[in-house]
Amino acid sequence: HNLRNDKSSRYKFLVDNVLLPLKTSREVKVLHLSATPINNKLVDIRNQFKLMTKGDDDGFKKSELAVGSLESIFRTAQKDFNDWSEHDNKKIADFISKLPQKFFDLTDALIVARTRKLIEGEFGEMNFPKKGEPINEYITPENFGDLKSFDDILNALRVNLTAYRPSEYIKDLKVESVLDNPKQREKFLVKMMYILLMKRLESSWFSFKSTVENILAHHEHALKKVSRFILNRIDDTIEDNLTDEEKEDLEDAVSENDNSNQQEEPPITLGKKNPVPLSSITNIDIFKKHLEGDIEKLKRLQSNLSVFATDFASGKAEDEKLNKLIEHIKAKQKTGKNKKVLIFTVFRDTAEYLYRELSKRKIANLAYVSGSISETYDGYSGAKFEEILERFAPYTKLYNEKDWTVLYENVSEASLLREKYFIENKWKVPFEKWLQLIKDSEPKTQKKIANPIDVLIATDCLSEGQNLQDCDTVVNYDIHWNPVRLIQRMGRIDRIGSPNTTIKGINFWPGKNYEDYLRLKKRVEERMALMSVVGTEMQEITEDFKKIIEDNPLLPKQAEKMLSQLQITWDDIEDGDETVGLNDLSLEQFRQELFEFFKQDEDFFKRMPNGVFTGFQFRTSKKWEAMPDSIVAVLGYPRKPDESLNHIYQEIHLLHQPFADDSPLSFGEGKGVRQVLKNNQEILSLLRYHKMEHRIVPPNIEKGDKKVLEKLSAALGTWVKTQTTPVAVKEIQNLFTGDTTPSRSIGTPEQKKLEDKFRSENFDLINWFIISNK
Repeated sequence: HNLRNDKSSRYKFLVDNVLLPLKTSREVKVLHLSATPINNKLVDIRNQFKLMTKGDDDGFKKSELAVGSLESIFRTAQKDFNDWSEHDNKKIADFISKLPQKFFDLTDALIVARTRKLIEGEFGEMNFPKKGEPINEYITPENFGDLKSFDDILNALRVNLTAYRPSEYIKDLKVESVLDNPKQREKFLVKMMYILLMKRLESSWFSFKSTVENILAHHEHALKKVSRFILNRIDDTIEDNLTDEEKEDLEDAVSENDNSNQQEEPPITLGKKNPVPLSSITNIDIFKKHLEGDIEKLKRLQSNLSVFATDFASGKAEDEKLNKLIEHIKAKQKTGKNKKVLIFTVFRDTAEYLYRELSKRKIANLAYVSGSISETYDGYSGAKFEEILERFAPYTKLYNEKDWTVLYENVSEASLLREKYFIENKWKVPFEKWLQLIKDSEPKTQKKIANPIDVLIATDCLSEGQNLQDCDTVVNYDIHWNPVRLIQRMGRIDRIGSPNTTIKGINFWPGKNYEDYLRLKKRVEERMALMSVVGTEMQEITEDFKKIIEDNPLLPKQAEKMLSQLQITWDDIEDGDETVGLNDLSLEQFRQELFEFFKQDEDFFKRMPNGVFTGFQFRTSKKWEAMPDSIVAVLGYPRKPDESLNHIYQEIHLLHQPFADDSPLSFGEGKGVRQVLKNNQEILSLLRYHKMEHRIVPPNIEKGDKKVLEKLSAALGTWVKTQTTPVAVKEIQNLFTGDTTPSRSIGTPEQKKLEDKFRSENFDLINWFIISNK
């Protein structure tokens, strides 16, 4: 994803030496991705698929997958996802059933997903640590000089950020295209700047003060240019003048708050300065007046923050959030054998602030890491942080991740070591023994171990791809608005092979409780709605503004629900019925589960004739509280001719259909009652759930009672008939996925062919299950 616009040699090397060999191999799956929620990130998957085809949109057209356009098929899937996301009480099955079969065929062919639940379910409980319930701290930003409450701070921020929206003051502005509309760009930038201010306020007063001062300086600089232009007609330009860190933070804010995700990229390129000549501003006097108004308010806010900073430095004011963090660190290091604490924050300036303040308070063995600079308590300062991580997590980073073969084979006791610890062609030297060998023979590594890092402050540069399981405590000093990022942070210590039996996470929330946090969020949304009009001094939210708030939430409903769950658990927030994961777009989990079982008696299964059947009694669960008497069947198309010896089915269909007289085809809307299972994922999950049940088939079916068999046959026939309309709809959808020409629709010869295809006599019944309730 990060390389998609990179035309450098490393991109070419990755494609030529890694992806293309995999693509041409029939023995290997192309992608191996963790089963994180998709949410609105289908574009990321599409980009990785395009990477496999060197960027060719039709790269899979001539393959067995026969996908004419990746852009089009993913656009359709994204629309289906967005529509599905808007519904309350939504179920993953409803989304999967909406997807074109070709889309699912594509993702199923290319995605391998592994969830912890799947791994533990198949291989037994593994060496993952147990996660304790989240510890939640609720501290509202307040008491900055005269600004006593959060509302006082919010009111002080009633600025329009005029210096970032000069195009608003150009009358009859000519716009070449919608995408190049500077007014739209500037409105978007102002929204993102306001969100950035709120996120920094939630993070730390220090980070918030830094951003307020940068915005104030930008407005004062713009006012000087305007005043010079009015007095002397010296033309100049108004530009964004964003710092590199602000650009990075804004891009991050864009990715987390672009809820519609209708476009693959943010609608605005924030990295451009987009200069606006002062001579083009037709309402220059009003522009100057609004700049002056914003500067006055920003100065008042900055003054209060400076008063707090002075009082804090002299000990007259307290940072309650910082004090609570120190309390947790000291309590842990007093009572716990494990002194390691990993503290995450979104912003580098908050990380620097925490490092400085914790150092003053004599927190031992301290370091901080960001993407650009890292420091340690004993004098290191630089961009590299790998050695800091080795000192923080020597068990993981040194003992586990490095190859110590040369050490083991060159020490004086090498033969004894080989005899005791070289097992099955692998070195399995215990950690304590390794420590002794390092002490005796590796002075450079021993120096790292003897000078540990116990408290590590980090930005999200460490939230992915690092194994730090020496540590047993993660602190979220600020709550990232993307809940998955919080799970990724916890994932640094929630690793297989952890030396800790239990781990815990501490979350700092900007509110007195979670409900108060939501109220704060709502007030921020209201303030953003009022900012949509330049120079507004409106004091109340009208119906129009309520609509703006509704259409532009800071958090989508799904993210809000996941954050709510994080109040009480670290588990399963990605596995709910409303969160689609990569594993939901692949049947690989079922293949892997069946593969070894199939291999145990391959010849037996190959000799098995069509038409075999079994059954089980339905057992209720959290997912399935009710189920009608029904049939699960596998149908093959086209039917095998009598004379064929090596027939291959072009299509395999898995279906679920009720057959009792009193069971409608779509049943139950109440809690816990499932509709007809609509997709392979759900049907296979149901079968997996019952896989250890005894074979139970009602006697009348076992004996071949004609009436009940006719019911079953009719149920299968009904399913076949109902496929004509859905298939026709999907054929119409294909008009937009590049896989057909725009000629198919209901009533056309193509549709007639579909109706001729979906007849019972064209299918073989390969096998079937009876699901009964008694």
